[in-house]
Amino acid sequence: MEASRIGGADGLMSLVLDEHRQYLADTARVSAFRQAIEEIVTPGDVVLDLGAGTGILGLMACRAGAKRVYAVDEGPIIGLAHEVAAANGFQDRITHVKGLSTRVELPERVDVVLADQIGRFGLESGILDYFGDARARFLKPDGLMVPSEIRLVVAPVECRDLFGQIEFWRQAPAGYDFRPALAIAANTGYPA
Repeated sequence: MEASRIGGADGLMSLVLDEHRQYLADTARVSAFRQAIEEIVTPGDVVLDLGAGTGILGLMACRAGAKRVYAVDEGPIIGLAHEVAAANGFQDRITHVKGLSTRVELPERVDVVLADQIGRFGLESGILDYFGDARARFLKPDGLMVPSEIRLVVAPVECRDLFGQIEFWRQAPAGYDFRPALAIAANTGYPA
């Protein structure tokens, strides 16, 4: 595969690819989506894969019988999704659309909207905004969405290593006041 066809072989694409490798390697996540898709996608359905990434959900929808899948992603990984669809024999059933889902148009309404952009807590990836827009503009009145709900369960914990990474911003690195970064660091996902 030519790097230019998937947006370049730069550091950003490498990071994006690693992120998607982690998603695909998460067998519980993949299995849950596969089960949900097999339960709701029926032969002849038209499906929207919102934030398609590598296109895994669209592939699953095709295997479950979807007549057509619109795979939408704003990033360069959409080129890879196109190549993956072709490698799996679904190039004639998956239409890849590069762009932000809130700014693209589809030629028809869909029976099912799929998205796995739930992030760590189900809210930080903008899924509520994207899903709301997709429901209003693309989903048929009797259509289904996966996920159909997000349940957020939070338990307070203390992690000294993580606390140290956040508190770094309070310590005047290089002799300058970086406290404005403290609030961002405290409210952003840090690897523990």
